[in-house]
Amino acid sequence: MGLSEQERTPAARDVGRIEPGECVRRSLPPMLSQRGRGFQVVVKQSVLNHVHGHGHSRLDAEVCGVLAGTLCHDANGPYLHVEAAVSGAGATSAAANVTFTAETWTAIQDEMERSHPDLRIVGWYHTHPGFGIFLSGMDLFIHESFFDLPWQVAFVYDPIGGDEGMFVWHDNKAVRQSVLVHDDAVRQRYVVDPAKVPAVIETAEHPADGSPAATGESPLRQRGRMIALAVGALVVVLGGLALLAWWMAPPAPPESAPAPATRAVGC
Repeated sequence: MGLSEQERTPAARDVGRIEPGECVRRSLPPMLSQRGRGFQVVVKQSVLNHVHGHGHSRLDAEVCGVLAGTLCHDANGPYLHVEAAVSGAGATSAAANVTFTAETWTAIQDEMERSHPDLRIVGWYHTHPGFGIFLSGMDLFIHESFFDLPWQVAFVYDPIGGDEGMFVWHDNKAVRQSVLVHDDAVRQRYVVDPAKVPAVIETAEHPADGSPAATGESPLRQRGRMIALAVGALVVVLGGLALLAWWMAPPAPPESAPAPATRAVGC
């Protein structure tokens, strides 16, 4: 039984709100017996290969897609089995952000019906080429707007740095959590050619230090603003000194002023 519209509120964004009735009863393969108690994300290696390959297809811009799978339950509680990925064809991609369009959703739904009719969308993925692993303000907007069910996740991959991270809902916050990898395929490895790595673009959403800008302004803009302020202050100081020097200087006599007349008084 799924959540009602009333239950799909920010308060419900927590894996602790997953109801057993929503889950399929399924035991994990013996190779994943190290799973502990509580909610866990299990990702097939074939899914990671898909995301990694998609990410390395564009090192100059972010790419995105959705994750498909099954919400399961075993003796240790609920877990999410991510079994497939669908690339977001037609998404609006730029160096520092990505956006799902109406055409993207249509293509995703068609692919889900054609290739994964028994699975459901359990989250999304996107890349941060050279930016590191975090969810920016725009990422959080997408996650909260389209993937707000307690068991839906966000996966971020940096194809240049090689790091990756899974974010799950905890107390209405997307929190990074470790995952278990289901080795259903051989892991594909990629070597990034430094000559093909584009320059990292600093923006308010993705500063070069790999963390969200606390002030909403990139370090590059902050430095430019400080330089402009310093130059402006210097101009004001120099102008003030020039004005002070002019004010304190004695006035010069007029060049054409006649010599003063003299006369005897009281002779």
